[in-house]
Amino acid sequence: MFYALVHFPAIATTQINQLRKEYDPQVNLIDPHITLVFPIEGALDDEQRLIDHIANVLTAWKPFYIHLHGLAQSSDNYLYLTLQKGNTEVVKLHEELYTGILADYKREDILFIPHVTLGVLHQEEHQSTQALKQAKKLNLSYHCVLHRLHLLKFASHHSPISLSKEFLL
Repeated sequence: MFYALVHFPAIATTQINQLRKEYDPQVNLIDPHITLVFPIEGALDDEQRLIDHIANVLTAWKPFYIHLHGLAQSSDNYLYLTLQKGNTEVVKLHEELYTGILADYKREDILFIPHVTLGVLHQEEHQSTQALKQAKKLNLSYHCVLHRLHLLKFASHHSPISLSKEFLL
């Protein structure tokens, strides 16, 4: 079993999903989201300990505004919708979550960039250019409040996702 912690922004997702249908193989598995704890394999022997850890970290947090606007392509060819406001807070929350029982799961080899994934691009330069051009035309810009997180669990990266627990900030 895998676990991940995400925020589903309360935004209109029609335009995002237009891009995702073309470029994101997980479009039918999960709605647009910001990942705060990346999928970890269920080496955590006790789901309740994970829930307690997340709840404990979140006791110090209050809801905050985010503005999703701007595009970036990661070094591993993902196309992101990035945060223009709330980025610092999301990074700080991510860091706090990766303490305690999650400390050993933190990826030190990659920089955490808060984002909504728009697609996974293949190596072909044409596809990357086309996807970026399409995304720019949409001028994606969303304001919302990050006020709840969802602990998800799933059997594999390509299997249906179920909600384990919702947390309010």
